[in-house]
Amino acid sequence: MTRSGRGRLWAVVLLAIAAVLSASMLAPAFGAPKAVSAASLASKVAKALKLSKKANSNAKKALANSRASGPQGPAGPGGTNGTAGAKGDAGPRGPAGPEGQGSQGPKGDPCPPSDPACQGPEGPQGPDGPQGPKGDPCLASDPACQGPQGPKGDPCPASDPSCRGPQGPQGPAGFSDEIVVQKEDTYSPALTTYRIVSCPFSHPKVASGGFSFPTQFAGVATVVEDRPLLSEDGWSVGIRNDGSNQTITAQLFAVCVK
Repeated sequence: MTRSGRGRLWAVVLLAIAAVLSASMLAPAFGAPKAVSAASLASKVAKALKLSKKANSNAKKALANSRASGPQGPAGPGGTNGTAGAKGDAGPRGPAGPEGQGSQGPKGDPCPPSDPACQGPEGPQGPDGPQGPKGDPCLASDPACQGPQGPKGDPCPASDPSCRGPQGPQGPAGFSDEIVVQKEDTYSPALTTYRIVSCPFSHPKVASGGFSFPTQFAGVATVVEDRPLLSEDGWSVGIRNDGSNQTITAQLFAVCVK
């Protein structure tokens, strides 16, 4: 029961009691006996209490009916927007979304080797690879086989042992004596003729040799051979006579040694 309901109830009760008391007090004044007045007062008080209880019950029913909710009325018009509040604190970071994959972009420009950004850090040295096949020899006539000439080195003093190479093997014995063996021979016209100068038994090895002829045969004499024999015991001279009727006379010689 609300405060206003209780107030009304007590007001009714107090009015009833006041009415009864007033009647009892006024009854002797109008000639009613005192005994009758007391009995009548008790009866009236009981009736007043009964009426107050009934009034209280009716008040409770009325109050209960007033509390029953009726049907919801139509929504009222929206109010005006209030002023924006202060910015709140950032919330926690949400979970990462699924990884997306876009379309492939166009090919970029080539990176020049002169750009330091195009060169990554040097990687570790890899293991040695297998030995390759032997290459072709490099020809001395190929410029790519010759490196640039180095600077001139310092002279090596004779007193430095590292300037001397190992001693070579002993060479053959030298000659103890030599002689020159001469021979005059002829070469027929329109022919190539080979003549030999042999070394004597006393000096069996030939060291060198040669020939000579008069200058009048210079236009028709062509020397085609001038060498030692393979047996190394004489000298051979071959002359082609380009003349048609003139015989060439030549002097042949050999240097023989022992």
